[in-house]
Amino acid sequence: MKFKNICFYIFIILFLAACEKSTETERFMLSGSEKELAPYIQNQHIKFIHSKGYEYDFKVTDVKLDFLRSYEVPGIMFQSGNYIAYQRKSVTMNSTIPYLTIKIELGYLAYSFGSPMNPETTSVDLVVDSLKELRVYLDNYYAIMYYNKNMIFNSKSDSVTCYDSVKINGKTYLNVVESKFYYHSIAKDSSPKSVLYNANGLIQIKLCNDEYFSIK
Repeated sequence: MKFKNICFYIFIILFLAACEKSTETERFMLSGSEKELAPYIQNQHIKFIHSKGYEYDFKVTDVKLDFLRSYEVPGIMFQSGNYIAYQRKSVTMNSTIPYLTIKIELGYLAYSFGSPMNPETTSVDLVVDSLKELRVYLDNYYAIMYYNKNMIFNSKSDSVTCYDSVKINGKTYLNVVESKFYYHSIAKDSSPKSVLYNANGLIQIKLCNDEYFSIK
């Protein structure tokens, strides 16, 4: 028998040995208000205007609600024990000229409910009062905004700023949060620097070269 076949059968045996009957002990659903933090529908078109005057036409290509799991015993390869299920919403939109992909995710997104490096970890830290995340991805960059059960964004971070109001393209937007993209460039290039967001959804993305594109 070939060596790689032996390794395959060993893997299957270990996988089956690691499996045990798991039971869902609790389920956390997104509220209607949370879902509206990403207020987009399938095939919707959203226009953004660049600071130099040209338009981006984004089309919403995917809107999804799904469930993730947090196991009592997390592991690098295998997870076991009972689990908590928690809901997530994700939205993907694309523009063709220029080609850009923006993805928005919200819900319990921080996978820090247990340490996979510590096999003795048997507790799940996910509770109704846990902070949730809203993430905005632009290609290979992402920005994070945390919010609590009262839908209030957490501004206790050097990367996040909250504004009572912001005026963009002649329209005033209330309760705006701005979050810096992680690993954004320090050079004056066209990589994303920060995102502005509120109950209307994504309203502006600033670039490192001081340009920006904003909701029309």
